[in-house]
Amino acid sequence: MPKTLPQRKNPFITLRSDPPLTTLGYFHAKLAGEELLELGVKINHIYTSPTLRCIQTANAIIEALQIPNLKFNIEPGLLQWTRFCRGKIPIFMTSRECEKARYNINPNYQPIYLTERLSLTETMDDFYARSHEVVKMALRMTEGNVLFVGHGGTLFSCTTQLCGLPIPSEQEAYNQFINTQYLDCKEAQEQTDGLYMLNDSPILPFTCSGHRKNETL
Repeated sequence: MPKTLPQRKNPFITLRSDPPLTTLGYFHAKLAGEELLELGVKINHIYTSPTLRCIQTANAIIEALQIPNLKFNIEPGLLQWTRFCRGKIPIFMTSRECEKARYNINPNYQPIYLTERLSLTETMDDFYARSHEVVKMALRMTEGNVLFVGHGGTLFSCTTQLCGLPIPSEQEAYNQFINTQYLDCKEAQEQTDGLYMLNDSPILPFTCSGHRKNETL
């Protein structure tokens, strides 16, 4: 675990449902950013899930890319499937808390999908619709390369409809989610017909010996 934690209101409650990255996780995030830098990949915009571990991942990538002026947008609509939230939507860090922790957030960003719209009863179709709504709107509002930082399921929910593919069944999607490794990445490239094509990840996958996933359906 990290030696220090960001200051938060009621930390014993908030950190239980919204934990930080481990030291190893932060190291992996920086390695991913360093590899993007070495490959010459330019990132123009970053959107991240509001969870602390995703915020810290985005921050580590920005540090590694050596672009301190790039601010990332905290987007509630990129939260994981709410069935994985263990019965309660987490209490996320406020913009003030993030700034105090020196995370490189955009304090003026207006979310596409408000936290109040998140529902613990959403179906898999709802989750994919939410993710697609966010990604489609974010791409419409921006130019250049956009990096979305999310969760294992986000990797698929943000790209499936974007590429004109059908939404998988709940069991198929769940199997995809639990077999996603830390820092897995997908690259979607826009085509002339307005759809996107998935390419190989620009960075090599990370593997950890003894890694065991513990999310339950």
